[in-house]
Amino acid sequence: LGRHAEAARVLSEAGHPVLAAFELEAAGAHTAARLEWERVVRDGRLVGQPYEMALAHLRLGQALLRTGEIAAGARELATTQRLLEAVADDAETRGEIERALDCYRFLIRLGRETGSFENVAEGYLNSIRILVREDEKFYAFQFYDDFLSFAVEKKEWYAAATLAREAAAYSVKTGLVFERH
Repeated sequence: LGRHAEAARVLSEAGHPVLAAFELEAAGAHTAARLEWERVVRDGRLVGQPYEMALAHLRLGQALLRTGEIAAGARELATTQRLLEAVADDAETRGEIERALDCYRFLIRLGRETGSFENVAEGYLNSIRILVREDEKFYAFQFYDDFLSFAVEKKEWYAAATLAREAAAYSVKTGLVFERH
């Protein structure tokens, strides 16, 4: 019905802070949404749920940025990064390759949104490492190509050159042709 503020109040009172925060964001009530995301981050049900906690910190960080609290938002996004790295490492250790790759793709997205080349690089390089190990050469080359384009776009010449050499060496190893540009 478009009555987001009312829906948010009802959802918050019923103990559904995530849904309440979404409704508040839809209403443009960013400060109130931030308060709901803070409530989510403190929720004891997220203890032992690092992926879900990472999502909560991401949303809180975004809410803080929207309300002009840049330093606090950056801290929350850094927490998101640390949690995602831990989840990815644990997933990879347990052999849950798709879960690890999802986390690394999430890191790529987070890095692109926040302008953190390091997050983007970590996401791409770990994804490539896994894909090469799993002999998923076509997906690995797609990630090589995407990251190489991103590095060039950001004028990260050393990273681009290193990646191009690595991709070329992998191409030779697998018997595929890799364009020399």
